[in-house]
Amino acid sequence: MRRRGLFAAALLLAAAGPDEPGLAVGREGGAARVLPEAVLAALPAQRVSAPAEHGGAERAYEGPSLWAVLEAAGVADRPHDQVRQAVLATGRDGYVVVLAMGEVSPEFAGRPAIIALRQDGMALAPTQWRLVLPGEKRGGRTVRELEGLSVATLR
Repeated sequence: MRRRGLFAAALLLAAAGPDEPGLAVGREGGAARVLPEAVLAALPAQRVSAPAEHGGAERAYEGPSLWAVLEAAGVADRPHDQVRQAVLATGRDGYVVVLAMGEVSPEFAGRPAIIALRQDGMALAPTQWRLVLPGEKRGGRTVRELEGLSVATLR
């Protein structure tokens, strides 16, 4: 099922127009590719619950896993390299969160993290997408108005 979702995403990515809004995904210091909403929506969706704000009520979020998005963008490397990589998630306001690649890689911790395209069953506009990590005690690593993802390789 996962391969089918990645294949569909690859076909949609090839057909995406240059002005279509989406999520920029790339490597630190390199060119990013924009994954449009159709590509992200074609990836297998996960559903998680997390507070919308610090200490707020739980909300339901739905969207592809962060890992599936990294794979679709071609920036998910082999496990040997993942142990020294980090994912930087940036919001439109400049807020940046750093995750160890091993946190979200299924080869290591496989911790759930999603790119929320829906909140409480309602579609979010691309400018309102967010990175959601269920189980966070303070919610400080949730990125609202997610603009881009970048993979950095450390020494």
